[in-house]
Amino acid sequence: TGDTTFNAHILLEDYKRIKLGSSDNFEIYHHAGGGTHFVRSVADAANGDLNIDNSVGNSIFIKSGSDINIQPKAGEDGIQVIGDGSVELYCDSSKKLETTSDGCTINGNLLLDGGSGSDVYITTANGGGVIYQADQNGHVFQTYESSSWYTRLTIADNGNATFAGDATFGS
Repeated sequence: TGDTTFNAHILLEDYKRIKLGSSDNFEIYHHAGGGTHFVRSVADAANGDLNIDNSVGNSIFIKSGSDINIQPKAGEDGIQVIGDGSVELYCDSSKKLETTSDGCTINGNLLLDGGSGSDVYITTANGGGVIYQADQNGHVFQTYESSSWYTRLTIADNGNATFAGDATFGS
């Protein structure tokens, strides 16, 4: 009983565990066959979650010599950070977003929500851009060129379209 102070390392052989909790329901150990290290909660779900709390500190760093994988449950992909490569986001083990050297790839639908307004802006690195606006009168597409916005297409709620400039259809 009481506190114990160590002035050196705690050395344990392979497969030996540091067990914490009155039911030994938290373990830290090393598995020698493959160099795998574990920090694991062995409690059943009724005993709670495993939390990493640094709310009074600064950043939390997770470092790996290769990849980092976060699984929401056993066998289900969630987030994969590939060493010297991409970051992949999954929904129910289905890849939805992947970063690439050119930007990112989205698999499936992309919902762009303008928040309290209804505008969606897409800008380019050179300062150009496109804006989509929806209001009670219809839908407007504008482009940004030479420090000004220009309306290029308006689609009314009744389906009528108005083009600014010439429109070519077919070949």
